[in-house]
Amino acid sequence: MKRLSTSFNRDKLEVIGIALSEQNGADGLRKWCSLHGVTYRQALATDAIREAFGHIDEVPVSILIDSEGKIVRRWEGERDFRTFNLAVKSCLTDTRK
Repeated sequence: MKRLSTSFNRDKLEVIGIALSEQNGADGLRKWCSLHGVTYRQALATDAIREAFGHIDEVPVSILIDSEGKIVRRWEGERDFRTFNLAVKSCLTDTRK
């Protein structure tokens, strides 16, 4: 996700991480991001977020949302950069038509 977040202009792609089980709230999330070099946006999950995106109970889950707010792809489990990169490029191409 770090590589993907820097591979596109922010007006084309925004990567947002959602923390599901951070015991120490926002401060804990900030510390974790700092320790792991994560610079893209992060948020703490709420029940509404979990329900809106398909009852996320385990991580990682990655969801690609187009510019109209529609879920284009959903991946459960880890994926490589190439998988995400190709999906994002395809989504950007589809929305330009």
